[in-house]
Amino acid sequence: MGSGRYQRVSVGFDGHERSEPAVRAALELHRALGAELRVVYVSDIRDAAPVDLDGELIELWEEEERAARAHARGRLEALLASSEAGDLRADEILELATGKPPQVLVEHAVRRAPDLLVLGPHERRGRFDFGSGTRAVMGRTSCDLWVQPGELRAIERILVATDLSEHARAALEVARELAGRFGARVDVLHGYTPPVFSHSMGVAGSVSRDLDPVIETDRERDRRAFQSALADVDWGGVSHDALWLEGPAEDLIVERGAAHDLIVLGTHGRTGLAAALLGNVAYGVLKRSEVPVLAVRMPKRRWRLGG
Repeated sequence: MGSGRYQRVSVGFDGHERSEPAVRAALELHRALGAELRVVYVSDIRDAAPVDLDGELIELWEEEERAARAHARGRLEALLASSEAGDLRADEILELATGKPPQVLVEHAVRRAPDLLVLGPHERRGRFDFGSGTRAVMGRTSCDLWVQPGELRAIERILVATDLSEHARAALEVARELAGRFGARVDVLHGYTPPVFSHSMGVAGSVSRDLDPVIETDRERDRRAFQSALADVDWGGVSHDALWLEGPAEDLIVERGAAHDLIVLGTHGRTGLAAALLGNVAYGVLKRSEVPVLAVRMPKRRWRLGG
């Protein structure tokens, strides 16, 4: 088993072409990190069958399910043959299950406790799509999540976003570790949003001018905090750069991330509400990004206050 944060990696697979990039990404993570790998194939054929089937029709549905499983095993064997994961065998890493994909993946995550779960695209297209369950899976599991929206490409540039919270350091450390394993460079992005002030009297223009020094002081404090956060990271020789930009964090991450091979960002800790778990920024990036996104779990959120 490998070392570092990701020692056990699981990936959702439906046996169809759309989910294969996620499997290729998981195979590459196995190769680069030495992680133990499990491929979770879920068939929802039986789950979709009418409840009033007679014996003969039930046999037909069961035969369709067996054929789908055989097809999935064959596709996985082909993926293994075309990869550098020569130490893996399909029958040893393939886990077959029946049911609704999000629920099965949650049960798998609870039972096997992977450090990282790899899923396909977020948008739902067709009956089989693990990506459509991203929000549900994240709301009920405690592992990190890698969403692979398209074909796998060499990881040479990693964008990691930080909000300067105490636990955002976890995302920085993951980006640094992966960059070291893949020989990539890291760009650290922080999006600054000026404080918003309300007022009940006076002329709006004059109030705005009066607040300019306050906003500039806050801006400089934020920039210095960002520089300090990067200085505290032991980069271990990993090439990196700082991107302090002003604007909406989600837009900045998606726009800048398009020129990278992987986006790494932190999420809230486990809660019963998936929306609260992911946060508006993280969930928006997961939906919009055309490059892989790695969402790193942060158990608690304690925001930076002051300088």
